[in-house]
Amino acid sequence: VRFLPVQALRLYITAILVLLGLWSLRPHGSGPGRGTWQAHRTEIGAVLFAIGPASSAAGIASGVFAIPYLSRFDLPLRTVIGTSTAGAALYSVFGMLGYVSAGWGLEGLPAWSLGFVYLPAFALMSAVGALCAPLGVRLAGRVADSLPRRMVAVFLLGAAVVIALQA
Repeated sequence: VRFLPVQALRLYITAILVLLGLWSLRPHGSGPGRGTWQAHRTEIGAVLFAIGPASSAAGIASGVFAIPYLSRFDLPLRTVIGTSTAGAALYSVFGMLGYVSAGWGLEGLPAWSLGFVYLPAFALMSAVGALCAPLGVRLAGRVADSLPRRMVAVFLLGAAVVIALQA
């Protein structure tokens, strides 16, 4: 990604955010139907495998891709988010190893850095994530699936507008 022109990268990120935001607004249940995901295991595995590099290139969370994709199977939103989160945990380990190796041995990094990973921030973000996860699970069980879907769509479209206006 560092070899791409900034404008090309900005266009890529904006397009991805707009497409995913609009995808999130589509009517619920417009996918192939509940339970059919089992017939698509190979497709799902391949798509989830491709999400890692796609989200890394855009510098956005893998869930931005995984949640709209998995939603096409008309699964409960909690199942979709749980599956996306499990994939994100795996992606983040590989991403962190990439940042550690890319910055390994470089001079001028802050104290307490391991490559490009700043360990105090890593520890704080890990702790907050672990503390807030149960709260998110409880909250997800109390709201209708349509509210988080709309919130994600608004966030994605708003982010696309901000990035496009920076051009």
